[in-house]
Amino acid sequence: MNKTRRLFDEDARLLDFEAEVLLCREAGEGWEIVLDQTAFFPEGGGQGGDRGILDGVRVLDTQERDGLILHQTDAPLPEGVQVHGQVDAERRMDQTQQHSGEHILSGLICTTFGCRNVGFHIGAEDVTVDFSVRSATRSCSRWRTPPTPASGGTSRCASGCPTRRNCGSSPTAARRS
Repeated sequence: MNKTRRLFDEDARLLDFEAEVLLCREAGEGWEIVLDQTAFFPEGGGQGGDRGILDGVRVLDTQERDGLILHQTDAPLPEGVQVHGQVDAERRMDQTQQHSGEHILSGLICTTFGCRNVGFHIGAEDVTVDFSVRSATRSCSRWRTPPTPASGGTSRCASGCPTRRNCGSSPTAARRS
């Protein structure tokens, strides 16, 4: 079977599309449906899979396996038929905004503390981000005074230089002091 054509890679705003059902099989308490093409983004990189509708059948999750995008549904669809797919726009926007926010937050934290983002997950109620503790602890332990409104958000690192980021021009500069 050919890989699923990833319409979301061609147009990230595409929410409605037509596709052919290539495979439909029982899986757990529902069905897995493979289409020839899809706008449903599969789970990956900490971001949950899209949900929505395929010809009135609810898509509960979307996964990718060996280049095939699996639409986990609550009912079967006959193989060989054309279906209309509709991605849940509100959920897609929420996931997109959460993912973008994670990049911004990680950039600020990793620049400030010289750490690395080592994990990320968007849940139904919260977002978790995991940072390398060793690097963050090393940089955090060097702060002598915390930033305050009176200091304009500026702090002083262990070597005494005022900074809004790490001391010096690189994350390793603070470790040298």
